[in-house]
Amino acid sequence: MPAFGRPGSLWRRRRRVRLGFSLPMSGGVPSGGNGRRQRRSQPESLTALAGPVAATCFPPATRSLCLWKGTLLTRFRFSAAAATVVSMTVVAFSFMTAAPAFAHELRTVGAYQITVGWEVEPAYVGQTNSVELFVHDAKGTALDDIGANGLKVQVTTGSQTSDPLAMKGAFDPDTGLGLHGQYLASIIPTSPGDYTFHFAGDINSQKIDEKFTSSDKTFNPVTDPTAVEFPAKNPTISALSASIGQLTPRVDNARSVGTAATASAKSAKNSASTATTLGTVGLVVGIVALLIGVFVGVSGRRRAAA
Repeated sequence: MPAFGRPGSLWRRRRRVRLGFSLPMSGGVPSGGNGRRQRRSQPESLTALAGPVAATCFPPATRSLCLWKGTLLTRFRFSAAAATVVSMTVVAFSFMTAAPAFAHELRTVGAYQITVGWEVEPAYVGQTNSVELFVHDAKGTALDDIGANGLKVQVTTGSQTSDPLAMKGAFDPDTGLGLHGQYLASIIPTSPGDYTFHFAGDINSQKIDEKFTSSDKTFNPVTDPTAVEFPAKNPTISALSASIGQLTPRVDNARSVGTAATASAKSAKNSASTATTLGTVGLVVGIVALLIGVFVGVSGRRRAAA
């Protein structure tokens, strides 16, 4: 009987057309007889790659489709895992590369790139902080040595300016601690508002005279920490200063009143002492006068008797 007329051949042809590829007959087709070649089995690598997906296929005629799906699913899982590993590597590398914080100002000064801001941001009133400076060359290499003279910074807020503060390198080559190219100057901001950092000195003999001011586009201004305090809201230094300013006149007035009261008491004491002295003198005088009177009276009686 021709292959076309064999039982089930029409169904297989329809399945081939529907699936887009030939499905193997269970047990294969023997060569010879009808002149058709026996289909080769799926490669072992493909079967191994498909894994347990092909083993669960039923009926066996759909094994090729299962192998194809299993291979595709395995490759998809492998690609997703590879993408995850790459993403984690990129994130880890970004944390390891010691990049400056976001709220900093980057500026190219001569042959160097300078990045300036607060070490701790947001910067709060009364909290220990530092003026932070990163120095890189034109190639982006961090500089841990900027020369013997180095840099100093003056901090200005309002009408007040600090003394020059030395910028000290944060990286310790002996222990490996700290960040490459980072320089710090410790400071405790005691007033909210915008701050200006004025750097002067030199970087490897290149003169530096630059000012950086806090703003929305550079680094953060100093703010009160009330919004983040918990559980108690402690008064800020500025609030305490204002309260002290309000109490000072009252204290001075009370001191004046106390001084006046002390003087009055002292005057009253002096007056009382004077009165006591005068009273004592008057008493003594009275006693003397009485004695004199008694003596005179006795003397007069004696003369009259004689």
